Formats: sequence, C-alpha cells, structure tokens
Amino acid sequence: MKNLTKKCFEENKTPLDFVREFIEVGNFQKAIAIVSRFKRLPKTLSIVKDTHEVINNPSWAKLYLKDKAIEQAIEESVQVIKIEYKF
Repeated sequence: MKNLTKKCFEENKTPLDFVREFIEVGNFQKAIAIVSRFKRLPKTLSIVKDTHEVINNPSWAKLYLKDKAIEQAIEESVQVIKIEYKF
C-alpha cells in the first residue's frame, strides 16, 4: 500500500475507512497494521499493537501473546477494532 496519508488524500477517505474496507474483505493483517500505527491508541486496543508485533516478528509470540495462537489474537484484535470504532 502506498503511503497511507497520500492514499487518504487521493481517495478522500480516512484511515478508518481503509480499516473498515480491509475488515470487510477479510484482510485483517492490513487492518491491524493501520490501527497499530495510530498515535493515540486507546488502552482497549493494546492487543492490536501486540498482535501486529507478533505478525512482524513471530518469535515474539510467547512474550506478547502468552499461550494464545496468532489466529486467535488476530480474531480478538478485529473484534476489539469493530467494537472500539463501531463497525
């Protein structure tokens, strides 16, 4: 994906519009990547940041996710995003 700021400007969308689109088509990793870069991430979304770290560095799974599988963490992250941003 191009620089998100540039893409938002070109398509007249917000980053949350892209997050919603990625969730709708099932590209959860892209949605998680966008949300994890938000500057003021609410504490309720800390799992999103942790999941993004594990997606990029699978060896950190034990540290960040304890006994959860990455698929379970991705599902939980998507659910938290949907709740927090009312999708």
